Amino acid sequence: MPGSPSKMQKLLLDGRVCWGLLLGYALASPFLPLTGLPISWSGITLMDWQRIIEAGVLLFSMGWIFVLAPPLRRTSNFDFYAWTCVFGLGLISALAVAHHVQFALLEWSWFLLLVVTAVSTRKWGIRSQASLDNVLLHYALFAALTYLWWFWRINSSVYFEPPIPGLIRTVQFPGFSNIRFFSDYQSFILLLLPTALERLDSRPIARQTGTLLVSAYFALALLAGSRSLIVAHAVLHASLWLMLGRHYQKFLFSQLKFWVYGFVIFAILTMVIPLLMSQGTGDTPVSSKLIRTDSSQRTLLMGIAWDMIRNHPLLGVGPMHYADQANQNAAHPHNLFMQFAAEWGVPATILLSWLVGRDLLKRLNVLRHADSQGIPVDTSMAMTCAAIVLPIQAMFAGTLNYPVSQVLAVICFAYPVMGLTNGDEEKTEGLNLVGLTAMLLVIMNLTTLQSIRDRNLCFIQTHWPTNHFAPRFWQQGWLVGECGPGRPTVEISPGVLQQIPGRSPVQAGEP
Repeated sequence: MPGSPSKMQKLLLDGRVCWGLLLGYALASPFLPLTGLPISWSGITLMDWQRIIEAGVLLFSMGWIFVLAPPLRRTSNFDFYAWTCVFGLGLISALAVAHHVQFALLEWSWFLLLVVTAVSTRKWGIRSQASLDNVLLHYALFAALTYLWWFWRINSSVYFEPPIPGLIRTVQFPGFSNIRFFSDYQSFILLLLPTALERLDSRPIARQTGTLLVSAYFALALLAGSRSLIVAHAVLHASLWLMLGRHYQKFLFSQLKFWVYGFVIFAILTMVIPLLMSQGTGDTPVSSKLIRTDSSQRTLLMGIAWDMIRNHPLLGVGPMHYADQANQNAAHPHNLFMQFAAEWGVPATILLSWLVGRDLLKRLNVLRHADSQGIPVDTSMAMTCAAIVLPIQAMFAGTLNYPVSQVLAVICFAYPVMGLTNGDEEKTEGLNLVGLTAMLLVIMNLTTLQSIRDRNLCFIQTHWPTNHFAPRFWQQGWLVGECGPGRPTVEISPGVLQQIPGRSPVQAGEP
């Protein structure tokens, strides 16, 4: 038709390229082991590959926005100044407090890049929210079914082959370097699946088959024994039912239905089948627990964070610098709010929590009124729940330190709930310039990329400070560590070595 836009013009109409990149990354990242990439614990690990690709996706998305997006409307002056205070305090902490300024600036600029990408993608908008909703729902369904196939391809023998006396088989969750990372990823997918099933196919056979497969995917959460996922979803549903009442009932019941179906499948796999296959021998083919009993010593880790908060309440110890004080377990405290308060300071944490909470409350208010007017809110409700469950889950795990979870957070907060614009004012180039600043700082400080292989190889050889990898920004997340005699991977901070039982300065290569 004369005058109809070309394919390139359509790409420039809205933020669809950014949405495609973000969703494509989130969909493909768990399946990197199937691509033939040289993934190795002594070289570039799965999480490090995911981080490198995440950097490419975020930088390209922000570059696309900077070059091609129209002047974007910025948030209200109050919100703008509040965000400026958050990042201003973080920048002062990075420059004035942190021992390793390059790493502190990397974390600071990375967080700025995540926030600006989410805000800019949301402000640029997308002309057809119905199309975006369909893409999101197709993404969730395809991701769940594909991963379900992969999981059972690897683990079918664990459940369906006769037991071997004296051998307890373990379940693997491929595509994730830690079972907790799978739970973080799955948490997002679970909230979209019932809506995807209801919206995308109404044929009875397809619906029944889809119900069985989606229920099997819900069962994976129970097989993984993820406490953070189960507790976060329980808190989410209880809170929103109290807040929204009847406006939340339909969504709640659709979720609960699949949790019940998932539990039935879980019980069949872990109770009925083992009973039938043991045939009175007492040998069961697999050991599965509904809830894992290991604690990752969270109390100890949070205690370290609390000490940092008490000693450095205003500016913290510097972005990423929880990992600068070595302990024998983890490079983060498994609580995002305590991590942020310990590293950026209490004032920045309060401001950040207020800004995020205010945005989420606005979304819930929009959904309540839309539902009262009979406007369908199913996908918007699912995405809002996903945006809420991420910070809840981050109170028990290192959710937002993981690259895939970070991109999922960008997707959740970029999603335009029922056209909500969050107090837009005049158009301005300022938002794009902030994004450009974040891009440049990330690129300048990504020179730490060259140390990934050396850091991982060094850890394999020395197992210090922990006896296992301690993920943070890279898979081996410590800012302290040996890399050969007298050659620390990163300059060791004063006093750090004395905090590690059994280590002396001479053992660490110090003069």
